[in-house]
Amino acid sequence: MYLGGLNDKGQKSGPGKMWSIEGSVYEGEWKDDEKHGHGREVYSDGGVFEGQFMAGQRHGEGTLQYACGDVYIGQWSLDNKHGEGMFCWVNGSMYEGEFSVGVVQGQGRCRFADGSSYHGQYVDAKRHGRGTFTDANGKSDSARWHDGQRVGKAPASGGGTLASSARKLATRLTTSTAAGA
Repeated sequence: MYLGGLNDKGQKSGPGKMWSIEGSVYEGEWKDDEKHGHGREVYSDGGVFEGQFMAGQRHGEGTLQYACGDVYIGQWSLDNKHGEGMFCWVNGSMYEGEFSVGVVQGQGRCRFADGSSYHGQYVDAKRHGRGTFTDANGKSDSARWHDGQRVGKAPASGGGTLASSARKLATRLTTSTAAGA
């Protein structure tokens, strides 16, 4: 059932409220029969989204409170968490950083419920690249990570630069040339 404005083609337009057969309720802006602009949707499972819609999808800034109590606050694109955002779990853990097509991806910081934290790079929601893990007692360890596993010490700042790599290669070549002479 829909209660609200219609355009000259009989499509939902402007402010309105719609109750779906599945049990969700949307109240907000409409354009050409689609959610478009600011709105609030209460889902049949009890979850609630409030924020921007475009062409029927969550797009722009918005907050999603899941039925379980977890919360995401941040940017959306085509119905996916995308861009900068913050995800808070009901257990007290929290991630703040980049998302790509609904997945933790890029630079971010996660604080875990036990007091430990990780600040660094992520790929497919796993630690990947340079990052620093700090345990609940405050002891920090900067390392390289691959597919969620620690694989070695992180290079010193600037250690991954082209100039640094060139210096290391030049040193190896000089040492091997001198050894072979």
